[in-house]
Amino acid sequence: MIDDYLNQTATLKQQASVAADGSRTYTLTTIECRFEPKYQQVTTRDGETVVSNARIFTLAHVAIGDAITFASRTWPVVAVFERYGRDSLSHYEVLL
Repeated sequence: MIDDYLNQTATLKQQASVAADGSRTYTLTTIECRFEPKYQQVTTRDGETVVSNARIFTLAHVAIGDAITFASRTWPVVAVFERYGRDSLSHYEVLL
């Protein structure tokens, strides 16, 4: 059902591994999404209040600490909410 609204694409940057020397490797994945500018205050899991500038809806699993690139701009993921349909996970709402 939400698939009809996921008519845009973004790049998801996720940490893949951390080497012994502390260097990190990342994976880049193209995901289908729905992007919306939306300004709101969000309290992070560390208790810090930040301003979210946008949000996306997607079926891809996104986590705090990932980054989303859309329209040549990259945003850090500040919050992720699981949204449910009747009995199962419908999609993720990701605040950027």
